[in-house]
Amino acid sequence: MAKKISPFIVVTIIIVLLSSISYSKKNFVINLDDLMTPEEQKKTGISKLTEAEKEELEKWLTGIFIMTASEISKIHQKLGGERHWIKEKLDGGRYLILENNIVWEISPLDRVNTFLWMPLEDVLIIKNDHGFLYPYKIINVDNNETVDAKPLTKE
Repeated sequence: MAKKISPFIVVTIIIVLLSSISYSKKNFVINLDDLMTPEEQKKTGISKLTEAEKEELEKWLTGIFIMTASEISKIHQKLGGERHWIKEKLDGGRYLILENNIVWEISPLDRVNTFLWMPLEDVLIIKNDHGFLYPYKIINVDNNETVDAKPLTKE
C-alpha cells in the first residue's frame, strides 16, 4: 500500500531545496553535497553516481525547484489551504491578524521569521499534520517562509 505524503513534507522539501541553492559560475545550482550528508547520499544511491551524473542531477533539480513566487503559490494552493493577506502584525510577530480579522498566534520558534513579515504580504494557511500545539502552517507566499501557528479567534 502506497503511503500518502503529507503536504507539510512536500512544502518542507521545496523550502529546504530552495534554501540550499548556491551561486556557481553565473548559474544557481543545487549542491547535493551541501544538501545531504554522506550517509544520506549512500542510502539514496547518490554516492554511486559519477561526478558528471551528479552534476546533471543537480542541474535538473535546480530547474525543477527554481520557481517564481506565483509558481510556488500554485503548488501551495494545490496542497489545499486558504489564501489570505496580513492585515497587522503585533508584538514583534507573535501575533498576525489577517484580512478576515482572525488572530493567529505564532510558535515561539518561528517568531524570528514573522518579526520581518509585513502587512499586505500574501499568506496561505494549511493544516499542520505534525502540529499539536500549533495545528496550522502559515506560508508567506511573498518570501516562501513557513511558520507554525494556531488561531486565537474565529471568523
